[in-house]
Amino acid sequence: MAQNGIGNPISQTVTVVVKGSPIIHKHSSYINTAIGENVEMVCLYDSNPEPRKIQWIRNDEIVQSVPAQTIITNDHHNHHNRTRLTIKNVQQKDLQAYYCKIENELGEAVSKTILGLTPGGAHLIHSNSSDGLLHTWWKIHSIQQITEMLVLYRGENTKYIPVTAEISSHDQNPDGYTWTIRKSIRLPEGEWFVTARARNTEGWS
Repeated sequence: MAQNGIGNPISQTVTVVVKGSPIIHKHSSYINTAIGENVEMVCLYDSNPEPRKIQWIRNDEIVQSVPAQTIITNDHHNHHNRTRLTIKNVQQKDLQAYYCKIENELGEAVSKTILGLTPGGAHLIHSNSSDGLLHTWWKIHSIQQITEMLVLYRGENTKYIPVTAEISSHDQNPDGYTWTIRKSIRLPEGEWFVTARARNTEGWS
């Protein structure tokens, strides 16, 4: 709004349009799968100006849509642009790194997703403490049976100490793809760093 004290003030709305290289907002760095399964990789991004190339790359080659094998879908989801690569009937040759590449006239953005048989990373979904015990709950993505899990903890400037978490069939969630595993550790008061690893029939995460 501008005003010089004479007459009515003048106001005007100005619209600012920001343009730049594409921005990738979300992708999975690793996805657990199994031979014979169908798997979907997702890349959420924004691009202004509009992208001139949306590509999935494997082995330095552009992945093409092939009916009943690989399907590429480009659409919108939750206010973002989205590209999805679906691989049907996963085989050993499909277990490798995939790159989502978005390019517009001002630049490009690339994200990497690895497809494998070992478990996905263990994510801490809840924790609390009582009576000197730290209770932790971990969520793990694995189609294969989880056979072992280690919770590792350390204090400041010390090495991680592993403790084994017991696994039972009750830890597998109804979806058949994720596991929720609880482990309690007795720790004195202080600051502790905690992480976890899991092993399925194919190896360690």
